[in-house]
Amino acid sequence: MTIVLYEHPFSSYVQKAKTAFYEKGIAFETKMLDGSEPVASEFAALWPIQRFPVIVDDGQFVFEATGIIEYLDACFPHTARL
Repeated sequence: MTIVLYEHPFSSYVQKAKTAFYEKGIAFETKMLDGSEPVASEFAALWPIQRFPVIVDDGQFVFEATGIIEYLDACFPHTARL
């Protein structure tokens, strides 16, 4: 299953998380949080604080850019270490 990254186009924290995915060569899908429905409601249901980035990996939620980077390092140790 592909990891889903909830992102906003102007967030530098999202860019930090996306850089980790690209550097490690990990496939991911994005869902843009630009205020449009139904993605905004879906995101609010997942993470009521509504801060991003957030990833969902096989039902597990990981929040904030640094947490996402640590998670990717732990789950994909055979790729470049960040």
